[in-house]
Amino acid sequence: CDKYCKPVPGKYNCSAKGDKVCMGHWNGTDCDSCALHYYGTDCSQFCNKTANYTCDESGDKVCKDNYYPAQRCDKYCLPKDGFYSCNKKTGDRICGSRTTGSLCEQCAENYFPEGKCDVFCKPEPKEIQ
Repeated sequence: CDKYCKPVPGKYNCSAKGDKVCMGHWNGTDCDSCALHYYGTDCSQFCNKTANYTCDESGDKVCKDNYYPAQRCDKYCLPKDGFYSCNKKTGDRICGSRTTGSLCEQCAENYFPEGKCDVFCKPEPKEIQ
């Protein structure tokens, strides 16, 4: 026998020929690296980067710009000047003073025209007769 292999529990076993046989998500000739899309000190954290996020060295999701919330990255919110900003924790829109509605798509009271909401016009109070 010209190869010596001592099994490491949870990392690799040894073949009859003395080769290391990686277990779980360990990879490489010496089972010293993680398989594709697996991270962490024990290669147990799965993370497959998408258009919405990348993965850090521990396998945690890192949201790309304008994707929220952290670790989910499934809500897109791009602030629109004068209309809304974005809640950095949830990705929900925060309407500006000129807009209202669940998507901040409507002009607030006394703002015109729809779609721009950049003209303020408060009607004259009616005279009481």
